[in-house]
Amino acid sequence: MKFKAFFTDDGIALLDKRFLPAMDKVGRVCHVYLTPTHAMLLHNLLGPTGPDGGGPQCVAQFAKDLLFREYSVSSRNGNRVAFAVDVALLHRALRSALAVHAQSPAAGDDAAAIQVKLVNKLPVGSRSASPFLTLETKGTRAAVVQDVPISRPLSRSDVERLQAALDAAQELPQVLLLVVLA
Repeated sequence: MKFKAFFTDDGIALLDKRFLPAMDKVGRVCHVYLTPTHAMLLHNLLGPTGPDGGGPQCVAQFAKDLLFREYSVSSRNGNRVAFAVDVALLHRALRSALAVHAQSPAAGDDAAAIQVKLVNKLPVGSRSASPFLTLETKGTRAAVVQDVPISRPLSRSDVERLQAALDAAQELPQVLLLVVLA
């Protein structure tokens, strides 16, 4: 199971200013669901308060080209990857990467890009590797690697349940948010 991409400037601005703060207000943990064509943030679609259990649901679906460039996702599950992440930790890591990225002399260059990828690392004091979503960026004075702990990637059956819940959520009344990039 692999995922690697570089954020676009517009994509990172959308997540930082609009979607991650809103998702954090809905709930502390959300699922990140990556497909060959889309990246999604999903809250409350699985678990005891899922589609049939009540509670607010939140689905933010992005075309991969809006958030990322050089996007690559692969798995034995139809090239779909899903995992749970603490929204506040993800937002904090993204803001830290953005601060370093802002120091870069040419923010649009490949050398100044913010890379995101899935990795397994051995945490200090642990005997087994754990999954992380890693954000890497370089500025003129610093380079930052942020490791955001995530859940183990969801199993094939859980990804199928997540996709079924997502399909069922498409039939719910929707609220349209207009996001204007400044």
